[in-house]
Amino acid sequence: MPHNIDYDRGVIKRTHGSGAEIFMYKDDPGVFLNAFGAEIDPQMARDAGMNVEKYELAKRKKARMAEAMNLIDAEFQDENSDKVVVSTRGGFTLISLGLGRHILEDPDGNNLTPNQLTLEEGELLFEQMAPKVPEPETSVEVDKKELTAEDVIAMVEKD
Repeated sequence: MPHNIDYDRGVIKRTHGSGAEIFMYKDDPGVFLNAFGAEIDPQMARDAGMNVEKYELAKRKKARMAEAMNLIDAEFQDENSDKVVVSTRGGFTLISLGLGRHILEDPDGNNLTPNQLTLEEGELLFEQMAPKVPEPETSVEVDKKELTAEDVIAMVEKD
């Protein structure tokens, strides 16, 4: 059976009790996929043995870090540059080029459209490419100790 999974990207694979293969890219924690690359219910990933709570926490952390990096980048942006980050989510970035022109970049920094967009067109495409992820309703118990870089590396390597 052909897969739509990019194994070179780094992937965690588990087999569900039904025989279905469940995947998660290491660089996109908390997003669980079937063999065709379609997102699946986290409960199915949990049933296949994935630590869903841990990956949901990592997903939220990644999103918050991306937002913080965008704020830092905006603060130290070259004053001579006309590019301004309008919004970012899920690795996608809507950028204003000035004079009402905008582009949308994918997580690899590639421009997704052959033509420049108006702000409205850019926002619509941005919402379609990177929809808002609702905060999970369940809470995760976390140890109150402070994590060091070594602790985080050990947790990532364990998987």
